[in-house]
Amino acid sequence: MQKYRNRRHAILLYPDCSSHVSALGLIEQTYDHCYILHDKDLNEDGSPKKPHWHVVVYCKHAIWNTALAKDLDIALNYIQEIRNVDLMLEYLIHANEEDKHQYSLDEVKGTAYLKQQLKKNIEIDTLSEGDKVIELIEIIENSDKEISISSFSRACATMGRWDVFRRSGAIFLKMIEEKNKRLQSSR
Repeated sequence: MQKYRNRRHAILLYPDCSSHVSALGLIEQTYDHCYILHDKDLNEDGSPKKPHWHVVVYCKHAIWNTALAKDLDIALNYIQEIRNVDLMLEYLIHANEEDKHQYSLDEVKGTAYLKQQLKKNIEIDTLSEGDKVIELIEIIENSDKEISISSFSRACATMGRWDVFRRSGAIFLKMIEEKNKRLQSSR
């Protein structure tokens, strides 16, 4: 098991293990978190998997996985580094895993902030790429102030539209340039 330091961790816990139940209780009291009980997952042969919790933990400061394991009194192999928190949150309900049981957002427990982030991710994913592009074009067209590339880039990232911006960045940058020129000439 590789040692790492991060603010975000994925944890796998089992409800039939008393130390895991205690760890989940400590997580609920101590950390920003989101979790779900996966009790409808199937093995490849169609037999039911052992019920388990998938937990996403946010720490205020980066913490070593070894320290987190010690604090929660669980084995280190139950903790994994999260590289993409949006994908991990979506995995809680199998949002991008059509071949797996689709859990309801209502089954997710935890901190309101993380649940809201998951809900926002799901809503974003329901829009077509064309709708996302139109949304970004409207931001540019409806602006009554000059738009900086950095503020537009930040807006794209915050809104979960970075993929669209990255693919069509040259077009958006040209639109921003044209919009800014129109605003400057109207003064």
